[in-house]
Amino acid sequence: MKRHAFVKCLNMGTKWEKKLAPIMENFIYSTKIKAMNYNNPIERGKQQQGIDGIGEIVELCWESKTRTFNEKYYNVDILLETVSVEHVGKPGWVYTSQADVVSYCWETDNRQNLMPVGYLILLKELRATKWFKTLLTYPEKRAHTEDKWSTLNRAIPILDFPPRTLYVFNPTMESTTYKQVTLDRPDKLTSYFGGL
Repeated sequence: MKRHAFVKCLNMGTKWEKKLAPIMENFIYSTKIKAMNYNNPIERGKQQQGIDGIGEIVELCWESKTRTFNEKYYNVDILLETVSVEHVGKPGWVYTSQADVVSYCWETDNRQNLMPVGYLILLKELRATKWFKTLLTYPEKRAHTEDKWSTLNRAIPILDFPPRTLYVFNPTMESTTYKQVTLDRPDKLTSYFGGL
């Protein structure tokens, strides 16, 4: 079984986190809408001026996961880490991450860029689904490190993700223009998973 060099994987992740940061900063946001309450005198005044709600941009936290390119797996499945350190039973990032969004990408063969299809995983929405309880029924993949510890992942076919939990985005570094996407307005997003 192939062993992964922990430091090499850590360096790859750090490299792409830094490069993805400006994209993610301009790519995702969430809007919280507050409806005006007619019983509140201040809000009644706003309603009388034609204002029915106020939108507030909410800060989202994100985490990056980068996988090395393999034609067999690219754009086929996503590895969700269920156990971080197997010999001590430490839970994996799919359970412990505090991020709202995980950007899941594949590095190109030449390691100079990211493949043009990546995914945004909405973790809180994913964890709230009934489907999430079936996670452990998916095939387990063990990844060993050179340091002799291993992690356990579940290989989830991309098309199996529940609706409104996974969205396509282009993480390549070629373009400097990115359109903002609101994650709380799924009707404005392109999704190929389970319909919207």
